[in-house]
Amino acid sequence: MRIRRLTAHVVRLPLKRSFTHASATRHDSENVIIRCDLNDGSFGWGEGVPRSYVTGETPEGCLAQLVATPLAEQLSAACNAWPDVIRLCEQFRPALDRADPRGWLRQCAPLRY
Repeated sequence: MRIRRLTAHVVRLPLKRSFTHASATRHDSENVIIRCDLNDGSFGWGEGVPRSYVTGETPEGCLAQLVATPLAEQLSAACNAWPDVIRLCEQFRPALDRADPRGWLRQCAPLRY
């Protein structure tokens, strides 16, 4: 199977109750939702919750990063078993368009199973 299309959306979800923690007060959650369509007609959903006060990421920045990344080139391999999927994920390199003040990107090592 191959990825046919990725679609990204930013959605704002109101929280039933606001809450406060050391970094922020939240009344809603702004999440990035991704739909992945495969060439066999199946599809799935993924979600990211970027927080500028945690990782420095914003929903708009995540969408911009996806646009800047050569997704068709990086995600074109066929995946017929889980090891293929894991290999595809390990080889994925998003375009970096911002500083990494917390060193998170340097800490991320490829997954090993």
